[in-house]
Amino acid sequence: MRTLVNLRFEKGDPVCEYWLARGEGFVLETRNGRVVGQVVDSVFDPERRRVVGLVVRERVLGAVPGPTSEVSADRIAAAVPGREAFVLDGAPEPQQQPAEPKQRRLVPAARAAGNGAAGAVRRIGPLGGRIAGWGRATTPVLRAVASSIAAWAVGVAAWTVLAARALGAEARRTAGDLRRRWSSQQQ
Repeated sequence: MRTLVNLRFEKGDPVCEYWLARGEGFVLETRNGRVVGQVVDSVFDPERRRVVGLVVRERVLGAVPGPTSEVSADRIAAAVPGREAFVLDGAPEPQQQPAEPKQRRLVPAARAAGNGAAGAVRRIGPLGGRIAGWGRATTPVLRAVASSIAAWAVGVAAWTVLAARALGAEARRTAGDLRRRWSSQQQ
């Protein structure tokens, strides 16, 4: 049963031509229902007095809006106004010029980066012996500094414990004196 929602107007039908001119906001989908994009505008040819293309905002990863492109009106197989959709014809659109593979564009940049890293290693390589010597020379000093810091930390911790004990004893004495004074005033 054909309902109004699924009513299709095929290519060449005047109703399909009507909706091509007024289909802003319609979705563009494949024959199997996959949404390709959303119609932003239509391209009208005044000489032929008909719509020759649709400006479509493509969808990337299903829902994310992507760049806009123009789809030829000849590629539209049907208009389904009840669902606000255009159905694409199954034939692929001819490409104007083949795109250059990304790998070829990245090769010079990768080569330059590799040469840069190799050059840096060649320049720094002779310094390796000097840096190792400095490391051997500074090791005893660093050990002495580390042991001094550790001894200082232990000393501060011991002093803190002793000070806490002394303050605790003084607090107990003061509390006892206050209790005695308080109890003598109460009597």
